[in-house]
Parts: sequence; structure tokens; C-alpha cells
Amino acid sequence: TIISQGKLCDIGYKFFFESDKCHISKPNGPTIGYIPKINGLYVFSMNNIKNKLMPFVGITLYDLHCRLGHPSYDYIKKVLPKLPFKITDMKELTCTDCIRANIKRQVIPKVRSSELSQNFGDRLHMDIWGPAPIEALGHIKYFLTIVDDATRWITTYPLKSKDEAFAKYVLHATRLFTQDGIQIKELQSDNDSVFLSEGFTRFLDSQGTIRRLTVHDTPQQNGSAERAHQTLLRGVRVALLTSGLPKTLWYEALRYTTFWHNRLP
Repeated sequence: TIISQGKLCDIGYKFFFESDKCHISKPNGPTIGYIPKINGLYVFSMNNIKNKLMPFVGITLYDLHCRLGHPSYDYIKKVLPKLPFKITDMKELTCTDCIRANIKRQVIPKVRSSELSQNFGDRLHMDIWGPAPIEALGHIKYFLTIVDDATRWITTYPLKSKDEAFAKYVLHATRLFTQDGIQIKELQSDNDSVFLSEGFTRFLDSQGTIRRLTVHDTPQQNGSAERAHQTLLRGVRVALLTSGLPKTLWYEALRYTTFWHNRLP
């Protein structure tokens, strides 16, 4: 319902304003329609002027592609005889917006592509789960999961908040070294800000541990920890349902599930 007087003037159309209407004339031609004046405004009506004005509007094939919602050029050419447009340029220009909109991420393979580590501590997978919809005893809302790549041994630590994860990892690494002489060689995690903090980075550097991060918004690349969460949480739900205990004991159920998971063959 909006017509640009300036654009029509640029291509030679003429306007003649009266008290009750505005006449529009072709370049060097007769009047093709009028715009009535209603409540002080000249209100454009498609019925008054559409069929006479539209066939004279020129547009490039690329601009038409953009204005019609980015259909393919082949489709536009197919329906072009039915459109009231005069194409001034038939070049099929590359539409960068279409390219960006159609970018697809390659499917993440479900089968592991790298070999398993040979020794405990060669590579650990780490992730944080939470917040839980119900606090566990001790105001626990999260838990940190650490999975050994070689043995699939799972260790979990309770967290009141996510920023406690760094201290729990330091405890884990120190305990492994002191008790078993194991030095963690690689640590894989997602891009959670807790794992990227300056203190965490300094500690890993001091330990000589290589950090491996997943691609942003690609939790599938941290599949070992993600699958561990699924396994553990399923065990938690079953344990609580079977025992009839309140949901506030979900972390106790998690410890129970983790204990048996590590000891089953």
C-alpha cells in the first residue's frame, strides 16, 4: 500500500495533485491512474493503478531473487512470464546470503575415530552436569564427571556451583599422582568458561597436561562424558524409583550407581 513518488519520477512518471486526488501519468503519455485523498492523505489503491503501473517496473533478476524470498533462479525463470516485471538484467549473481543460510555442519560420526588410550591417565574426559531441578543434601546442584579413556573408570564430585569444578579437578589430579603415581597427560572437555579460566589454564600448564577442547556447540565431540551422564542418570532414576527414597537423595543414588558401574565387568 505504499508507492514511492521519487522512484517513479526518476523513470519519467508525472504526478498532478488536486484537492481530492493525485493523477499519475506515463512518461510522455496519458494518465494511467489516480490516488484518492482520504482524511488528508493520498491513499494508494492497488485496484486503481496496479495493472497499468506494474508492467513498466524494471528490476534485475538478482533483485527479484532477493525480494521474492530467495527462490532459485531456475524457479524465477519458470514463473517469470506470470510476473508483472520487466527484467533489466538476467545475470545470475552469486547470493552470499543463500550460501550462508544453506551451510550445514558435517554429521558427527557415531563411531569413535581415534584409538583408545593404553594407560590410565593418558586422557581424561570431563564435563559438568546441572543444575539439578531439585537440590541434593548439602545444597548440591551440579556434579563433575571425569572419565578415564583407557579403563572407562568414572569419578564424580559434588558441586554447589560450577566454579567449584577447578578445585575438584586439582584434588583429582593430585590424588592420582600421590596415591598411584599417575600423571594426567591429556584432558578433554567442552568450552565451558569454568574450564577456560586463567587459574585452570595455569594449573594444566604447570602439570604439563595437554588441553583438548570440543568445537563450540558440539557436545557430540565430548561423547565419553556425555554418555557417562546418560548412564549414571538412568541409574539414579532407577535407584530412586526402586527404593522409594526422596529425590533430594539423588546424589547419594549417583554415588551408588557410580560405585557399581566401576565394578561391573
